[in-house]
Amino acid sequence: MKNLKFLLITFLTTLGLTSCTNEKKTNAEKAVASYEMYVDSISKVNTLELKIAWDSIENMHQNRKMAAENALQDLEDRKELEGKILVSSDKYDLYKASYLAQLPNSVSKNEIRMGLFGNDDIGSDMTFNWVNKDNILKVYDNFVANVEKNKDTYSREDWDEVKLYTKP
Repeated sequence: MKNLKFLLITFLTTLGLTSCTNEKKTNAEKAVASYEMYVDSISKVNTLELKIAWDSIENMHQNRKMAAENALQDLEDRKELEGKILVSSDKYDLYKASYLAQLPNSVSKNEIRMGLFGNDDIGSDMTFNWVNKDNILKVYDNFVANVEKNKDTYSREDWDEVKLYTKP
């Protein structure tokens, strides 16, 4: 009788552990499949919609990729699923590069500086020692007018460059 109870407990424990492992694998497969489908669906979006929603597409891509990678954390047999994530990630990177190549080239850092501050030299330390009480209004007005004029054409990198000049 004790042997029967021991076998029954061992069997149920093994069954429980196996079902947890299968559940984790199933969830991981679903997460990877969701990521693959998302990457494949992006290629069907037209360019105009991409321009409008690129930031949300980029964020959603990162979220789904992280979810797929996190689902693989506890799996022992994950090589195949990791390979699928890698292939989809490469597809996305190619698509992103192709999309970004279609966009007009962003303005160089020097051109942004020239537009914001004119011919005045900022210097590599960006101390703005050349700004004084006599020209501060002109510098400020030029900066604001230039940002307002170009706000729709600046890329994310361009905005990062502009933000560098506004930090105290």
